[in-house]
Amino acid sequence: MKILSHLLTLAALLLVAGLTACSGDAALSVYLEANSSRLNQSAASESRPVEFAIEAGTPARQIAEDLEQAGVIDDALLFEAYVRVNGLASKLEAGQFLLSPNMTIPEIAEALQNALAPGIGVT
Repeated sequence: MKILSHLLTLAALLLVAGLTACSGDAALSVYLEANSSRLNQSAASESRPVEFAIEAGTPARQIAEDLEQAGVIDDALLFEAYVRVNGLASKLEAGQFLLSPNMTIPEIAEALQNALAPGIGVT
């Protein structure tokens, strides 16, 4: 399974590199279309909560990489493609979030549009 994941990542990188003549959003659109079946798959079956913070002004690409590093998603490029192609990148809010690795990319994108109010503790 890990080898397949690495091969898919390599194929995606080659696809994106091969589309350098296209705009960045066009390449992301192609990647999203090629991987659309993975949008509703979670990174893990466990539901442990993960506290996640976004600083004001953080670009979608960095948010995607941070989500992957936190173990909430397993494909930063797919998350970035989803939010950019669907016009959600500018709607992602700065703030604190409580996420889970068993959430899908659309669920995470939705959650990141609703930061926890200041003063609400996470237990």
